[in-house]
Amino acid sequence: MGLAMNEIHDKLSYSQINNFHNCPRKWSYQYIDNIKTTGKSIYLEYGSAVHYVLENMLRHTQNKDFKTELGSSISDIRANGLEYVTGRIKDFKGEDLYDLTQLADSEFKRYLNKEGFYAEILSNDAKIEGVEEPFSLEIQTLLKGKEVMFTLRGFIDLVYRDRNGLVVVDHKTSKSKFQKKKRRDDLQLPIYFMAIHQKYGEYPYKGVYNFTKLNIQQETTFTPKVTRKMEEAMNERNPKIIYGTDPQQAKKEIIQTFKDMNNEKKRRKANPSPLCYFCDYKQMCDKASDWVPKDKR
Repeated sequence: MGLAMNEIHDKLSYSQINNFHNCPRKWSYQYIDNIKTTGKSIYLEYGSAVHYVLENMLRHTQNKDFKTELGSSISDIRANGLEYVTGRIKDFKGEDLYDLTQLADSEFKRYLNKEGFYAEILSNDAKIEGVEEPFSLEIQTLLKGKEVMFTLRGFIDLVYRDRNGLVVVDHKTSKSKFQKKKRRDDLQLPIYFMAIHQKYGEYPYKGVYNFTKLNIQQETTFTPKVTRKMEEAMNERNPKIIYGTDPQQAKKEIIQTFKDMNNEKKRRKANPSPLCYFCDYKQMCDKASDWVPKDKR
C-alpha cells in the first residue's frame, strides 16, 4: 500500500537519497509501496558483518571496559570477528566465500597491528569521539505552499579527533573506489559534516571513505563554500583535493530530493541503467534495462 495523497514521506536517510537519485521508481517500490524483497546477498551480508566487527574493535579501543560478545581484547575480537564474518556468509555458494574471508582477515589484522589507515586513528595524537554515531537533522521547507518539517537520520561509522580537528569516516566494503564525479557530487559526507556541526559545534576538516577490500582511502575536504577556483582545481584530471558540497548547497539538494520524493510523477520515474540487472524489482518494471554482465551472458 502506498501513501495516501494527503500524507508525506518525511523520514529520510542518506541511503534513501542515494537510492532515489539512482532510480526514483525503485525507491518508490521500496518506501512508498512497501514491496518487500529478500534483499540478501553474500556482499550485503559480508559488508554488514565487517562493519559490526570494526565497530566492536573501535568501541573497545574507545573504552577498554566495553563489553562485546566478540571478546575482551582486540586480538580476541579479531579472531572471533573472523569467525563471525564466516558464519554470516557461509550459506552462500561460490568462489567468493574464501576470498571475502581473507579480505576481512587482512583488514582486521591491519587494525590489530595499527597499520595503514589505522596507524593514525590508533596513535597517541588521535582520540575516538564516536562509533556508530547516531544523528537526526530536522529540516524545514515549503511543500505545496505549506511549511513542513522532515527528518534526516543515520549513523556515522567513526568520528575521531586528531591534531587538526574532527574527522568522519565511512567504511566501504565495495570492490571499487569512487570515481571523481561521485566523490564530488555525493551527499553522504556533506550530510555527515552537517550532522557533526550540529552535535559538536564545529565542522570536521575532512571526511574519509575507508575501502576495506582495497586497503585504500579517499578523502574529501570540508569547505563552507565551494568557490570557482576550487571547481577549476577539481576539474583537473587528477585533482589533489576533492571538496565536499558546501552545507548550504547540500541542504538545497536534500530539500529538492524531499520534494521530488513527495511528487507522484517524479517518484515514479524510472532510470534504466546497468544497475537494473541487480534490482530486486526488475520483473515488475516495464522500463528495466536488459543489460547483462559479460560473465553472465
